[in-house]
Order: sequence, then structure tokens, then C-alpha cells
Amino acid sequence: MNIAYFYMTQKGGGLVRALSETMPGDIYNKENYKDGLRCQWDKADALVFVMASGIVVRCIAPYIQSKTSDPAVLVLDQNGRFVISLLSGHLGGANALAVKIAGLCGGTPVITTATDVSGVPAMDVFAKENGLVIENIESLKYISSAMVEKKPVAVFSERAIDGRFPENVTVVDGMAAPIDWRSFSAAVVIGADCGACSRCIPSEVPVLRLRLRPYVIGVGCKKGVSEEALFEAFEDFIRRHQISAAHVRALATIELKKDEPCILALAKRIGAGTLIYTKSAVDTVDFEDAGGWRIETSDFVRAVTGVGSVSEACAYLGSGRGKMLAGKTKYSGITLALAEDKGALKL
Repeated sequence: MNIAYFYMTQKGGGLVRALSETMPGDIYNKENYKDGLRCQWDKADALVFVMASGIVVRCIAPYIQSKTSDPAVLVLDQNGRFVISLLSGHLGGANALAVKIAGLCGGTPVITTATDVSGVPAMDVFAKENGLVIENIESLKYISSAMVEKKPVAVFSERAIDGRFPENVTVVDGMAAPIDWRSFSAAVVIGADCGACSRCIPSEVPVLRLRLRPYVIGVGCKKGVSEEALFEAFEDFIRRHQISAAHVRALATIELKKDEPCILALAKRIGAGTLIYTKSAVDTVDFEDAGGWRIETSDFVRAVTGVGSVSEACAYLGSGRGKMLAGKTKYSGITLALAEDKGALKL
């Protein structure tokens, strides 16, 4: 996590430096904290302020845009007694970071989100942890409210869910089943095509749509491959295999390629994550039987990278050792492979 620290007092500076020993980050003091904020807002994952919460609120107000994009913002007193999760508690990770920092400095995490204090599932956290896309964030408040108030909520998912929901939540086995949807205060639909899944739900029932992104594409490439060349190969690859970029959760590759500009650019372009695997991780794959699939190996690739397979092995690992759908496909200086994660979602 990319963290930026801000402090006002000498004692606050001491606390920041102590925290940064465990969680490194850029540090700004009372002389340059406004410039630092301007620089870090769109860059950092989390902004940690050791100062009065009023100062922080006034400073960040002009920058706040959306809970889907704003960084986590935390506020601490200079003694580290209280660690306040101020902004982006769930999607930005401020709540979890507040707990971690409180553990480091011996303080108390201050978390005010209703789902957390009520001990009920937060569906935005569930989505984030399972790589799901929230298609209609504006409906989240209805589901959260119904969960907290213990009103009846329906959940339909195309994938199994590993975990137990509260008693007020009904897991629906099939959208075609005769269900009195009006008996529910809200519903959650989890699927590859949430629109199609939710058409039978009456419009008066608020629906939160969480889109599955089950595909992982393994990527191998020569150094210096252009961003456009990789994008063109990717476009051809998904067209061949009749999948949408909207359903690709991540690009997976080896540690040697973790900073390859074309891979990072493609991930950003399609809104996917990147998964990086070490040689030791790839060495755990049984190339002869990867879930019933034989992974193609290459002595040349092993000599260059240290592993016998890049795109196929990484796609397989990235899918949670799921189902291989397409083996190594070669383009000019590029190889791509496709795997599908069929594992249960974790509640």
C-alpha cells in the first residue's frame, strides 16, 4: 500500500517516523503538508494525518470525488491514542488500515461505518475482496441499511459463496424459481450479466449488481514490447475466445516482468489488476496435470526467465488453480493464456 504521512507537531513527527519504519511512505510536515496533499491525493492509496480532524476535513474537502476512487484517509492524535477512519473505510481500506495502525501504536481504532459496528457483512468489502465490480454503487446504501436493520435481503449468485449470511438474508438458488421478490427489502445479484439476472426482480426492490470477473490472462512478453502491440494481441485473443475485457479480473505474469510498462498499461486500460508470481510459486505447478491440463513448457523460456512456463502457469495460478481455457497463444514477442476462476466467493 502506497501511504503518505502528514504531521504538525514534533511529537506527531515522531509517531509518523515510527509508523513509517513498518509501513514506509512519503512524509510531510506543517511547512509542506498542503503541497504534499495536492501531490498525493491521486497517487497514494492512503493518507495518514497526525493532527486535528478539523484541519484534515477542511484540507481534503476540495479533493473528495467518490467512494470508488478516493484514497483512504485516517486521522491520529499525536499520542497515537485514537486512529480514526475518516474516509473510504471500505473500498479504500481505511477501516482495515486503522485497525493495523492502532495495533502498531497501541491505540484504539475509531470506525463508524454501520455495517462494521453492527457486525453484518459489508457488500462493498465483499466485492473488493472477491474481485467483483460494483455496477451501481448508488444502490449500496439500500443493501447496507437493510442488513443493519435486519430486514429481509435476497442474494443470488452464479458462484457458490463460502460463508454464512445473517438469518435475515436468503440465498436464492435460481432466478427462474417462483419467488415473491416483493417480500424482500433489497436484493444482491452476483453474475457475469447482472442485468439479465435481475430482470425478474420488481423495480421497487433495490438491487445491488456485482459483476463477476472470472477470467485471468497470463502474459509473457519480450522486454520493450509496445503498449499498443500488447493491446492488439489482447484484443485478438479475447475475440478468439469470445470473452469480454469487462470480465477479465487480472493479468498474471512472473516477477521478472512486474514492471514491464506494456503489461501495466494494459491492466490500467482495461481496469484489471496485476498478479505477480515468483519462480518458487511457478515451481509449485504440476505442468503435467494443472487441473487436468498439460502446460506447455519451453527450455528457451526456462533459460531466459528461470521458469518453464510464463503465460500458462501464471494464468493457472492467478485463477486459484482453476480451469485452463486456452493454452499459450503466440504473437510477435508476446504469449497469452486464459484461465477461469470457478472457486467459491469468500464472505
